[in-house]
Amino acid sequence: MSNIDKRNRLSEEPFTYRITKKGTIVIYYKGKQIKFLKDGEALRLIERINEVER
Repeated sequence: MSNIDKRNRLSEEPFTYRITKKGTIVIYYKGKQIKFLKDGEALRLIERINEVER
């Protein structure tokens, strides 16, 4: 078993995100905003999300 998520908490999917019309990304943990990405950071994450969803 990996050292990451030994207690299997990520299976609950506590993280969500929203991509705004302006291309920024808001990341939430259990419904609470924890991170705001814009510009290059947001573009890189959007690219990674698109790769994984294919």
